Amino acid sequence: SLSPKTGPARGGTLVTLKGANLNRTAHCDCRFGVTVVECASRTDRGVECVAPPTILEEDVSPVVAVALSLDDKRRWLGTLEFAYDPSLLLNALTPTRGPSSGGTTVTVTGVNFRARRVLSCKFDERVVQASFVSTESISCRAPPGHNTATVSISQNGLDYDGALQFGYYSTPLPESLTPERGVEAAGAMISVKGANFPTDESVQCKFGDDVVAGSVLTDSEVRCPAPYQEVSRDVQEVTFHAIEAIREQQTVDVVGRRARREVQELRVTAAGGARREDFVDLDVDLSRATAEVQTMTTALTGHRKEKQR
Repeated sequence: SLSPKTGPARGGTLVTLKGANLNRTAHCDCRFGVTVVECASRTDRGVECVAPPTILEEDVSPVVAVALSLDDKRRWLGTLEFAYDPSLLLNALTPTRGPSSGGTTVTVTGVNFRARRVLSCKFDERVVQASFVSTESISCRAPPGHNTATVSISQNGLDYDGALQFGYYSTPLPESLTPERGVEAAGAMISVKGANFPTDESVQCKFGDDVVAGSVLTDSEVRCPAPYQEVSRDVQEVTFHAIEAIREQQTVDVVGRRARREVQELRVTAAGGARREDFVDLDVDLSRATAEVQTMTTALTGHRKEKQR
């Protein structure tokens, strides 16, 4: 086997060929296409060779055959393949800064990115997996860090290109907001207080799925306008329990599921007890709840003469 299977056209990739009985002769050479290089190191089960540079005539990734000779180039063993990629040219990072806790999704733009490669970003010495977006961009998540990190990119997990800069700032710590409730209409200004808000960065607030632009007043206060949010007023579920089968109401639970607009379930349960003439009366007013009652279940266990209406 051969690893990695790709490398930049500038050469220099340390390629490992694995096999058996590889360290029993005085000679060891690797051939990439028609170019022969001496083995850099070897053991009985592995040989390392440095891939030579190649000249790319077009924006393609040519594949060359890789073979191994252990008898001074008289016989060549193996039918492995190695692909040369055009060298990466990096342009920019977006965004250029993120919190010290990490997790910022960073987009790297440039040219010559390839799909189906082992893509990774390196922030100083910290390596994270990257995702292919297009031949002109990839993305990765910044690891935790401090101050500034140099970012480079690899398409084979070994050879890295670029030296872009990514800065870290102290992680913002929201602690409270005022007011905590409001009306449906948009525009109410919400004050978020905490610590470590970046005064030299644009900020956004997220209300559910809605994102709005905010403003930083100080490093401990941010203000954002609340977006419009529709309030759901429908009763979704009512549960009534008469645990001891006595005459007064025991429990009423009302649950409103925001995504639905009708009463979904109504349960009345009276379990146990010795009285036989107890009444369970339930009046349901659906004048403000739309649609219909979907399910109504009544269970009066341990009784025979109870009345229901």
